[in-house]
Amino acid sequence: MSRQFLLFLFVGGSATLLQFMLLMYFVEWLGMSKVIASAAGYLLSAAYNYLLNYYLTFANGQSHWQTLPKFIAVVFLGVMVNTLVFALMLYVAPYLLAQLFAVGATLVVNFLLHKFWIYRRTQ
Repeated sequence: MSRQFLLFLFVGGSATLLQFMLLMYFVEWLGMSKVIASAAGYLLSAAYNYLLNYYLTFANGQSHWQTLPKFIAVVFLGVMVNTLVFALMLYVAPYLLAQLFAVGATLVVNFLLHKFWIYRRTQ
């Protein structure tokens, strides 16, 4: 595995941990709908994810003006995939397991979009 992919997994893993913590807080403490809590946790952890990937994983000197609009598009796609898979999995699994499946569904797509679109080095 490449160093970059391992960093991506670390950043994504820690963002996912944050997402799970937010999900549990929203559901258990605030009584939010599980689907809304999952989407909110995904969106809030996305800012953390962006900053670490920008400065650590894909640090290549591009400005935020170049990367942020693309990242927002990827987050929009990611929250749709996450929410759809989560909502479907709730029919057959507890909400934390459903979230695990939702995370798995977005991992590969997110990495490829980050690497080849958001943080792609210009020639």
